Amino acid sequence: MPTKSAQEWSDFRSNLPAGVTLGTCPCSGFYYQNYCYHQGDFGESCDQVCSDKGSCNQTGTQLIGSTTPATDALNHCRTVTSYYGATSLGDTSTKNELPYGQLGCTLVDSTSYGYLVVHFNAVSTTCAASEASVTRYCACSF
Repeated sequence: MPTKSAQEWSDFRSNLPAGVTLGTCPCSGFYYQNYCYHQGDFGESCDQVCSDKGSCNQTGTQLIGSTTPATDALNHCRTVTSYYGATSLGDTSTKNELPYGQLGCTLVDSTSYGYLVVHFNAVSTTCAASEASVTRYCACSF
């Protein structure tokens, strides 16, 4: 998975995107829009990502996954994924088939393109959805 160097972290924290506030998350994630976000491992649902941090916060997970309009969710998704070192190629998907439509803000391991930030927004994002080739970004309650 993509990572940042110490200098890149310092640069990021000094030049935060608009709307980003850094705070102390009691569960050691990325504090954004009053939610504590965590990056999962490939194949994990948000319920699994958050299991040792409290529980998945559906509202916060939907903020970056299926907010209306979709452009708002995509922008929120890019902010969260960039914190974890994933660069977005601007991809957004409207796949309707399950579970893809329920994945929301993700990082996809694509054999054709490498790692891609993809925002699946066809249906409402859930905490339970998972897919082996996808790592999810999840809001966890603490």
